[in-house]
Amino acid sequence: MPGSLQVTEAVEAFAGVTGESSDPLSKSWQTRDIRDFKKFLIWLKQHSPFNKSEELISLYSGIVADGRVNCDSAEELGENDVKGIV
Repeated sequence: MPGSLQVTEAVEAFAGVTGESSDPLSKSWQTRDIRDFKKFLIWLKQHSPFNKSEELISLYSGIVADGRVNCDSAEELGENDVKGIV
């Protein structure tokens, strides 16, 4: 038995609740989920990773591709760059 299970059971016993006593379909859960989702959408609109740009930009690194790269050659050029590093 994982140690975390013992801790979870002890906390549940102390609080007098169990994981099964939570009802994710209850009205209060749904209300909170909707509120949290709306907050996330507002944040995402302000911090969108999908900027409007004609440049090819890596979502991972933020590096902007130069003129050699297009959607057809991006994978091949990336593989060649990695081979050059290794």
